[in-house]
Amino acid sequence: MRKNQPNRAKRTHRFVFAVAILFLPWVCPDVYGCQCREREPPCAQYSTADAVFIGLVAKISFRDDNVKKSIHFNVERAFRGVSGSAAEIVSHGTSCDYGFTEGNRYLVYAYRNSERNELYTHYCTRTTELSNADADMAYLNELSKRVQPMQIIGILADGDKRLQRISIVARNGDRDYRTRSDQQGWFKLIVPRSGNYRVRMFLPLYADVVGTWAELDQIKNRVVTKRSIALEYEVVLEPGKCAFINPPLLIDRSKYQQHGGANPQNLRNKRSQQTR
Repeated sequence: MRKNQPNRAKRTHRFVFAVAILFLPWVCPDVYGCQCREREPPCAQYSTADAVFIGLVAKISFRDDNVKKSIHFNVERAFRGVSGSAAEIVSHGTSCDYGFTEGNRYLVYAYRNSERNELYTHYCTRTTELSNADADMAYLNELSKRVQPMQIIGILADGDKRLQRISIVARNGDRDYRTRSDQQGWFKLIVPRSGNYRVRMFLPLYADVVGTWAELDQIKNRVVTKRSIALEYEVVLEPGKCAFINPPLLIDRSKYQQHGGANPQNLRNKRSQQTR
């Protein structure tokens, strides 16, 4: 049984609001644009995708319902999940569909619908025209040369509000690995061994979490103290893989601006140590 979990009943109104925002693009795609959170880094997207390939769009055709489309690719290079020289992506007629163009070349990160055995992608993935995929290609090319380091990567952000200098601790067995978030809210830990890691981040009291049940269930523990809100995640690292952590944060803007995105308690502790 989890201890100190957030009270779900008290968060119902915020949860309903978050779900409404999440599903508006699907209900009325002509009015609302697709709502994306921060895109995963290349190593995390590659780790979770069922298929990754470079392909030229040979043809785009409507299916029988005139809503879904089939995007037919001539596969030029397959990194995982694709065999042969052709691949097909199915789009579903929503505002989150990625807008492919016939004759253009793309780097595609795709996922498989287990019920229909179809590959799909969407605007919020790292799927992009090949000319815009320099960072992804640098990572993918390195995969063929050497085993990549195991990493825990994350971002602490609520839109343009980015938490900086936030303490993050990852524990594996009796070893702790520490870092802090940068000015854009990103953090990265390169760890020497695979296995289970318990990752804790110590947020300022003006930040909390609000999101879908799936997002909130990824948080294994939440503890509120006088100094911070400690969130705990559990990740499993395999050799050459990385894990991505993106808490669904709700950050008070006025206090964020007052403290510059940092945890004021951390700043007080630092000043206290300097005056001793």
